[in-house]
Amino acid sequence: MSLPAHVIADIIPTVFTDDDGTSWLAWSNRQCYIAKLKPNMIDIDGPIREITPPHFVEGPWLHKRGKLYYLSYASMTLPHRAPSTYRIQRRQASPDPGPTAAC
Repeated sequence: MSLPAHVIADIIPTVFTDDDGTSWLAWSNRQCYIAKLKPNMIDIDGPIREITPPHFVEGPWLHKRGKLYYLSYASMTLPHRAPSTYRIQRRQASPDPGPTAAC
């Protein structure tokens, strides 16, 4: 039996609900992914998009302030990925096309 790619190691999910009621699920699996949720908040509505920003490690968090969307995440600077380079970073996007533009 083969399993879908997004089953085995997906971790650290976060849900963001926009002002229009649209909800998005973001999670990590060595990369960062985002997908629109159906109104039941369980099923994915559309494609899964990889939106991995630079130096991404884990812990995506989506939020909005005013008309701007933000993705915050844990990162480590390459090439060493030493613990001393572990930090929180943020990406910013304009309103269109919603939180998927934050990366």
